[in-house]
Amino acid sequence: MINYPHIIEDLDIALWEYYVDTQQIKCNEKWANIVGYSLTELTPITSKTWENLFHPKYLGKSDNLFAALLEDKIDHYKCEIRLKHKKGHSVWIYAQGRVSKRDDDGKPLVVTGFNRDITEKKKDQRKLQRYKDITEIASKIAKTGYWE
Repeated sequence: MINYPHIIEDLDIALWEYYVDTQQIKCNEKWANIVGYSLTELTPITSKTWENLFHPKYLGKSDNLFAALLEDKIDHYKCEIRLKHKKGHSVWIYAQGRVSKRDDDGKPLVVTGFNRDITEKKKDQRKLQRYKDITEIASKIAKTGYWE
């Protein structure tokens, strides 16, 4: 038998279930830890709790994608989101989910998904872009070329 909790822990992902009718979210401890909280600090967790963690610039994009999922316009919700950590700094997550339970009429009841902390990846991307920009400027000044 496969030890799923052990695999989930090793993957370092946050699992969640969103209940459409009640707007309640059930999740594992990692879900809260990514933004610096314990699960008990955030409980009860609702869609409002989730929205309060968002950097304002990213809430609209996520909301639009989630609405499209609930309206069956897309099969999977996939989004990179900037959140506010309890200590005030930003963290980035990759969130993915899909409808996992429907009523008899096909209306979504539960959306299940996961979040993964991608903060370090985002920092590396910014650093790489900065180096590319510096290389381009230096190349223009020196009147030389470079290859990617």
